[in-house]
Amino acid sequence: MRKVLSLLAICFAVVALNAQASFPYEEGFENGFGQWEVQSSSSYTWGIGTDQTDGSAHTGSSFANCTYDEDLNVQDEKLISPTFDFTNMTNPTLSFWCSLSYYWGVDPNPNYHLVVAVSTDGGASYSDIWDSQTIGEYENFEYFQATPDISNVAGQSNVKFRFSYLGQDGAQIMLDDIQINAEPTTAIAENAAANVNIFPNPATTVLNVEAAGYDNIQIVNVLGQVVYSASVVDNMQVNVSNLDNGVYFVRLNGENGTATQKFIKK
Repeated sequence: MRKVLSLLAICFAVVALNAQASFPYEEGFENGFGQWEVQSSSSYTWGIGTDQTDGSAHTGSSFANCTYDEDLNVQDEKLISPTFDFTNMTNPTLSFWCSLSYYWGVDPNPNYHLVVAVSTDGGASYSDIWDSQTIGEYENFEYFQATPDISNVAGQSNVKFRFSYLGQDGAQIMLDDIQINAEPTTAIAENAAANVNIFPNPATTVLNVEAAGYDNIQIVNVLGQVVYSASVVDNMQVNVSNLDNGVYFVRLNGENGTATQKFIKK
């Protein structure tokens, strides 16, 4: 039988569009939504659930809770994180615990799902990184942990995460114990020079380097490790397609001294 639980008032949500969060970050919704923002399309949207009344938390006594619309309206209920700055961070990670219905979400009724998306432009646009309908089988209304890959946010300064309840005639979603973390990078000082130009920045496949008066080039990652080394040539193009996404530094040496410029690999 479908699990139908009561909805708490949306007024618990605190809209915090410009809130900045720090690492390590943990949110278990024990004190409401805090810096999280709810964007609703239905009166059945994200609220704060409590043990025994609305279901169960993974830990503690509260969780983020979204129920299905009993009037069978299409739902697109968004729960949006505060902003995270990964500018000088590496190895970013995201994990969370969720509980929902496989019966009403995948098989035999693919009526609803939880979709996680990430934005690197402060919420102007999002890319999906996790979908409960594509992860394989799970138990009905039993918490499980998810760890989407967010390696592409390393070096980004304006990152948000979005958890969306999507569907029609679905069931409940319970979300708890969200953890976001990253490691500080090795400090590398930039030393720009007027006669050095690197482009495009960010780079995806090829990085063009114009560096008159320099003999050697190195690309260094945020840990200080040299990942590329060569002699400078005219109209130089460096293949960066095999580099992991993140922040790197071009280090040049020659008769003009040393120059260091940062670029982002996407």
